[in-house]
Amino acid sequence: MSNDFFSGLLASISERGRTLLRRAGPPNTRQDASDLIELCEALLSGAGEASGTAIAREVLDQYHNLDEAGRISFFETLARNYGPDQEKLRQAISRPPSTDTLEAGHLDLLVPHPNGQYRIAGWARNPRQNRPAQYIVLGWQTRDDSFHPFTALMTGHRRPDLIPIFKSNRMASAGFDQWVDCSKLPQNAEIIKGWAVDFDHQQVFPVGGSLRLRN
Repeated sequence: MSNDFFSGLLASISERGRTLLRRAGPPNTRQDASDLIELCEALLSGAGEASGTAIAREVLDQYHNLDEAGRISFFETLARNYGPDQEKLRQAISRPPSTDTLEAGHLDLLVPHPNGQYRIAGWARNPRQNRPAQYIVLGWQTRDDSFHPFTALMTGHRRPDLIPIFKSNRMASAGFDQWVDCSKLPQNAEIIKGWAVDFDHQQVFPVGGSLRLRN
């Protein structure tokens, strides 16, 4: 059978699902975020193949009909209702990271600038999934071993050198390299350490290495 046959069959199944959706109520030319969230919840509930495909297409159609405020509201609701457990992550990174390995990344570079900015570079990884962590949370550690997170940097900086080490092309985007304002950190902020954070799996891992702000 040709690909055209399968494409036509899929379109037919999807259109039948759309018909079922339309029977539930008249179409709305002006959509809002609440309508879209309801469709997403229906999609996540495990609808049948026909209705699920139709709902997925309806989600895309309604998203395109949202204005800017509606799209912002949609993403805020997604983050609030379906995002990671922020309290759980906050508790996990409230203690000083400690590790003797480089399984979850490394703090490679600290370059000061006279205006109080510091260039901070390295890489972060989820060792359980063998993929880049989405963020690294940096914090300062004092001599009494208390830890104070103060910023989060996104990964995405190219690090092709990590590909052969971890045998994964995905690790090429595990780097971070950004200028960070450290001018407002207290004088007792001496050492910077980091946690690799994977929001998707709600996991955190201690990053190897440390950066000394002050001697």
